[in-house]
Amino acid sequence: MSDFNLAQVNIAKALAPMDDPVMKDFVGNLDKINEIADNSEGFIWRLKDEDKDEAVRVFQDETLIINMSVWTDIESLFN
Repeated sequence: MSDFNLAQVNIAKALAPMDDPVMKDFVGNLDKINEIADNSEGFIWRLKDEDKDEAVRVFQDETLIINMSVWTDIESLFN
């Protein structure tokens, strides 16, 4: 058992608004990808829509997508 966990943050710029056809595949696969992560060994937590509030909004640019999760170790994150 480790005394530490690993937090990861991804920041990406969307190619278009989420309802634009160019984002269809990305948006359409979010639930599937999140379910894989949620059920992965070493997964602890991820930022979900219901966790978000004004304190989480770090950028004024609404095209920036932020993903954050916590894992038991780096191997679990990479797997």
